[in-house]
Amino acid sequence: MPAGHNKTDKYFNNIKIDKENDVCFFNDEQHKYYNKETMQTYISCTTIIGKYGQEFLLPADVFKPIKVSLLSTKKFDSKILDTIDIDKNQFELKKQEILNGYKRASEDACKKGIQSVAKWSKDAVIVKEE
Repeated sequence: MPAGHNKTDKYFNNIKIDKENDVCFFNDEQHKYYNKETMQTYISCTTIIGKYGQEFLLPADVFKPIKVSLLSTKKFDSKILDTIDIDKNQFELKKQEILNGYKRASEDACKKGIQSVAKWSKDAVIVKEE
C-alpha cells in the first residue's frame, strides 16, 4: 500500500480502486478504468461527453435546486424551463429529435442483430440429441 493512504483502501498495481467488477476497476483520481488482466485503460463516458459535448452553461447555484428536485421526484416538471429561460416549443422539438435518434439507433441495432443471427443460423451445425 502506498504511504499516506487509508488502510481500508483497496489497490491494484499501486492504483487505488474506487469501483470494480470482475473484469475492470475504476480510479476516481485519474478518472480511468483499468482492465485487471492487461492493465489496458478505458475512457469513461463522462470524459467523452466532456470532450465532445456542449459546455453546460447553467450556473451551479441555479442548477442545484433543479437537480435536487429531479433526483427526489424522478419526474421532469416543465416549469423548470421557465426558471432557466428555455422556450418550451424549442425544448419539445429538441426532445423529439433526440427520441427519433434513439429510435433510429435501436432499429439499426435490431437490423444488425437479425443479420448476425441469420448468418450464425446459416453457418450453424445442428446436432440432434438422442
